[in-house]
Amino acid sequence: MQNGTRWIYQSVLNILHRRGYEALTLPQLSFLASLDCGQTQASKVAERLGITRQAVYRTTTDLQDQGFLVLEPNPLQRNQKRIGMTDRGMVLATDARAALSEAETAFARRAGLDSIEELRGWLNVDLGAPL
Repeated sequence: MQNGTRWIYQSVLNILHRRGYEALTLPQLSFLASLDCGQTQASKVAERLGITRQAVYRTTTDLQDQGFLVLEPNPLQRNQKRIGMTDRGMVLATDARAALSEAETAFARRAGLDSIEELRGWLNVDLGAPL
């Protein structure tokens, strides 16, 4: 599963590079995938990814420099920051979804599946409690 996941992520990144997002890195792509398309609290991103808030802010700053994200104060919690998508970030999100669809289709074909949905079905089987 990890090999397949890496292949899909790398394929999405390669497709995005060909579409003009040359500066985007694999860790940044994974980071973007963890965001909501609206406003996301930095602390929630850190928790989701299992990284420190400092790492979240560093990556957010890199993506802000590329014009994809904006870091704003949270008016409801002053000690929290919110990460928002810019218009350019929303275009990237749309392009990334299209690239993901392309990569999943190619993965399914190469793996001998009728569709990626077939694989999702296998992975969602109730296996019971872990051993």
